[in-house]
Amino acid sequence: MESIYIYLTPYDRNHDDMGFYIYPFAYRTYGDYLDVLQEDHLEPALEQGVEEWEFADSDGINSYCTDAVGINKDNWELLKELFAFADDIGLSPMQIIEVSDHFGSATGASYLEEAFMGKYDSMLDYAYSIIDDQGGPVEEQAENYFNFDAFGNELKVDFLYSYYLDDWEDRFDSEEEAEQAYEEKYDERDKDVAEWFIYDVVGDLQSAVGDNMTDYFDYKKFARDLEYEYTEIEGCIWWSH
Repeated sequence: MESIYIYLTPYDRNHDDMGFYIYPFAYRTYGDYLDVLQEDHLEPALEQGVEEWEFADSDGINSYCTDAVGINKDNWELLKELFAFADDIGLSPMQIIEVSDHFGSATGASYLEEAFMGKYDSMLDYAYSIIDDQGGPVEEQAENYFNFDAFGNELKVDFLYSYYLDDWEDRFDSEEEAEQAYEEKYDERDKDVAEWFIYDVVGDLQSAVGDNMTDYFDYKKFARDLEYEYTEIEGCIWWSH
């Protein structure tokens, strides 16, 4: 943070060689910064006829800078708070500025503290974390993100044949009729087979799947939907509240 610079140059191009760098966050208070700015730079330059200064460059904080004094008190304090928050969560000053700029200029630390969901490699990792922390998907999540195709495919492999052909006498007039029913069901889409088993044979999703719900949870779809409310920036997940 202390190494972040601002470069000021005179409006009068005849004094271009008097431009200077100053490091606003190397000082404990904004008042200390102004004192050094005035005493070491502006007052000596005024004696040589330089009255007005303009902001020319900075170390990544251009949108927070201004003419005359480099940075005003409000932006100095805003950035100091952002940098302190960045240090708490393991980000660099430049990284937290990128995050702040994403949400709009002058987004402060209080907003980002509430928006910060944690450090994750991807939105998919965050999706896994949410479900793990809950101890599995809640009922609405289970219904919305259940992978019917995967479940239906497993039913075709492990369940359908025995369902139709074991003890076929109890439900069919002949083994041939049972085999035909099996083949017709097998030819249906995996999703349709899953829905038939869950809602027609068993009655509801929880009873059909039991403790294996997370095995069929579509984490990728869940992660895609999370992107409507959250975004990944600099290895962190942020809530767009």
